[in-house]
Amino acid sequence: PLARGEQAPWREYLHGEHTYRDQSVQYVTDGRSKYVWFSGDGTEQFFDLVTDPHELHDLARDERCTDEVALWRGRLMEALAGREEGFADGKALIPGRPVSPCLRSVFG
Repeated sequence: PLARGEQAPWREYLHGEHTYRDQSVQYVTDGRSKYVWFSGDGTEQFFDLVTDPHELHDLARDERCTDEVALWRGRLMEALAGREEGFADGKALIPGRPVSPCLRSVFG
């Protein structure tokens, strides 16, 4: 729609992912904050991209960011809802699930 000059709703954040060895790396970002989740062991990372654009200072365990991390974790759970890997059940992210470099739903 935007290429045609039409109005379109703009998403609040972007979900991205890639596989790395035996796990999937999932992230959500709005360009100002970024939440990363490693599916193998459940490691979380959280970055303030405004003050740390190179993602050098992980704030995931910083007590001042607890609410923000929870917000972004919830956004990732929402993005992963119903996915074939079973990374989220609506209440939590589930580490240790098998990963595939290509989802069956993409190529049938």
